[in-house]
Amino acid sequence: MSTTHLAMYAAGLALLLVQRLVVSKRSPWWLGAVLPAAWLTAGVGFLLVQEATGAWQGWAAIALGLVVLLGVWAEGRESREKRLQREDARTDAPNAHHAAGH
Repeated sequence: MSTTHLAMYAAGLALLLVQRLVVSKRSPWWLGAVLPAAWLTAGVGFLLVQEATGAWQGWAAIALGLVVLLGVWAEGRESREKRLQREDARTDAPNAHHAAGH
């Protein structure tokens, strides 16, 4: 395996980690769509520059990366919603306790 391939895999892994840990859990929902959109744009641009639009492998890599990034984004959004529900439940519990007169 060449150094270029290793660098590409490392960059892809870093992109997934950023998507999962940072972007997909932030407040604006659209922020998590930035990386998948950038992946799609960069991938199509790369195929156009390399004049490789007829190669199915390039399109498959773009599609697979897009599916993975969108899946990670959806998972992060779901995780964020669950976290917010838990936080709301914790803040509502003391208020309910005080409202009951205890």
